[in-house]
Amino acid sequence: DGDRDAAAAVAARDWRRLTCPVLTAHCRARGLATSGRKDLLVARLVRDAHFGIKEGPRGSTVAIRRETLQFANNLPTFIVQNDPQYRQMTDRIMDVFGGDDGDPFNS
Repeated sequence: DGDRDAAAAVAARDWRRLTCPVLTAHCRARGLATSGRKDLLVARLVRDAHFGIKEGPRGSTVAIRRETLQFANNLPTFIVQNDPQYRQMTDRIMDVFGGDDGDPFNS
């Protein structure tokens, strides 16, 4: 699961660099729903490509749509927590500023 999450985070980071029309085209090509803001399009692509959860344009359950929306809202946090590039930066920051408990504000 850790490797899959890391790969999904890297893909999400890379997809977020694309424009909405390009993301919409990727979603359409995969048979996914194409409406919504940028993070929602990225969330649909990540969930389909890395977790096997497809939110189609019609027929998706309310639960799948709700989970995808929640994932989209938490996408920046997901990337920071799982992308190896961000983890290395966070580890370096904690080495410099961190206290014993890992909280830089309690050192």
